[in-house]
Amino acid sequence: FGFTLLQAVIENTSGKSFEEFMKEYVWLPSGMNNTSLDVYNRPNNQKAQGYRRDPVKGNIFPSKFDDVSFKYAAGGVLSTAEDMVKMCIALEQGKLLNEKSIKEMLTPGPRNNGLGWGVRTKKNNTAETLLASHPGRSNGFESYLFYYPEKKVSLAIVMNQNFISDIRLLMRFTEGLASYFLPVNESVKKKMQYIPYLPLIEQMREPLLKSKIHDAISVYREFRSNPLSKDDNTEDAINTIGYE
Repeated sequence: FGFTLLQAVIENTSGKSFEEFMKEYVWLPSGMNNTSLDVYNRPNNQKAQGYRRDPVKGNIFPSKFDDVSFKYAAGGVLSTAEDMVKMCIALEQGKLLNEKSIKEMLTPGPRNNGLGWGVRTKKNNTAETLLASHPGRSNGFESYLFYYPEKKVSLAIVMNQNFISDIRLLMRFTEGLASYFLPVNESVKKKMQYIPYLPLIEQMREPLLKSKIHDAISVYREFRSNPLSKDDNTEDAINTIGYE
């Protein structure tokens, strides 16, 4: 509940409500016109319905709308993928923080944590570069924001479902999309042409759900034959398809 504590500090220091403060200093300067607090029972005809999947029966059902007033800063904000990327652009343009504060925010500390971000250096398939990221989850919703400040690349994924049991699967999917916009390490190019990929489990999902077992096996073999392919499939991630 660190972010909830920060919300209290902001409100006590500024004399403004958290929503007023965010509108004035973050959302409006960033052009985030579709972002607000998720106030319980506040009319909002643009709010999506979240969904969950029964892990045993496999049926999909609407998730209930929770009262998140106790944790607005820690998971009570409504937004869109476009607005989340707009925030990263505003950071790059110096509209939100000065250069010193941004550097401090994106400097990795214990366990690769910056100030509000997970911060690490990508060393895998793409040229080495700094990555700041943060996941989000609430009842019926998932999100992930990737920000490569050195490359000026931002990517956000927002989903109105809780089907993915392993947050690392969503992270790998987001990394795969981001790789389309990042340069490839020259040493990797010499070995073979780099092709951005989805996590193996996602590549196998469609043929398996259509009962095309031989196609799924071919996908698996092709993926494993690529020396650049690295996957961290867990039992939970594999079981996700089984439930479907």
